[in-house]
Amino acid sequence: MPTESQPGPLNEPWRVKAKQLEEMAVAARLRHEEDQRRREEERVEAEAAERELWQAAQEQQERRRRLSEEKAREIRQREEQRFEELKRQELSRAEREREEATKRRQEQEEWEQAIRRRFEEEAQQLRDARENEDQLQDQMKDQMREESQKQQDEREERRKREAEKEARHRARRQAEVERRRAEEAARAASSSPPPKRADGYGESPSAPRGPDVPPKQPPPPQPNFSRPPRGGPSGPARSRPPFGVPPPVQVPSTSSPASSSGANAELQAAKSAAMRQMLSLKQHPGLEARQKGFKDLLRAWHPDKNPKSTEIATAVFQMLQAERGRILES
Repeated sequence: MPTESQPGPLNEPWRVKAKQLEEMAVAARLRHEEDQRRREEERVEAEAAERELWQAAQEQQERRRRLSEEKAREIRQREEQRFEELKRQELSRAEREREEATKRRQEQEEWEQAIRRRFEEEAQQLRDARENEDQLQDQMKDQMREESQKQQDEREERRKREAEKEARHRARRQAEVERRRAEEAARAASSSPPPKRADGYGESPSAPRGPDVPPKQPPPPQPNFSRPPRGGPSGPARSRPPFGVPPPVQVPSTSSPASSSGANAELQAAKSAAMRQMLSLKQHPGLEARQKGFKDLLRAWHPDKNPKSTEIATAVFQMLQAERGRILES
């Protein structure tokens, strides 16, 4: 039997090489099987790890989903609570605004009613003042008419008395003339020269005169129909208007009741005009326009702009200052 060192059919090189190759193939097959087994184990481990990771991911996703649902629920609850709170606040704010609007409307209506009452009272006072002034003027006209009628009656009575006095004077003069003529006729009849009269109306003895020639008489005194002035002989004469013509209007003094009533009437008229201007200005919707109009109104009623009626302008200006808040409220 051949040994390994001895050449033989069993120890041929190709057989040795084939054996080596077979051994190498077996080793390779074992290594391949080992590698397959290891890869299978790794695949199983990888699948197990992947399955664990997937399960962990699913669990985490489920946890996240639950957390997101819980968070969304909490957020939704908070949003609902906030919405409810905002809704309550909005309702309360709307209620307050409605109450404030109602209160402002009531105040506005009360103010307008007060202004209307004040305007009506001032208009009534103005009408009363005008009626009083008209009554006073009517009384003054009646007094002037009565005084004119009385003066006319006095003039007529005085003319009648003067006419009667003149008639009596003429009658006396006529009787005196007749008496003198009778005396002169008696003297001529007795052929005695008539003596010279002490009053100077007779003629001198050297101037003979027939019985039919009347003696010279002094001219009769002319009656004075002129009326002395009312203030006396030394006072100035006052001209009076004819009957039926009203006397000229005079400016009454500040101490007389007519002047005080006239001043009150002018003040009431000025306040009424200012009230009407304020009411028309109140109806304007724009605040800036109301402010501008109110400034113009104050400027128009300023006492420095009205030097001829300072007291009335001052009263109206103070009234406008007191009503500033009502006019300029938003």
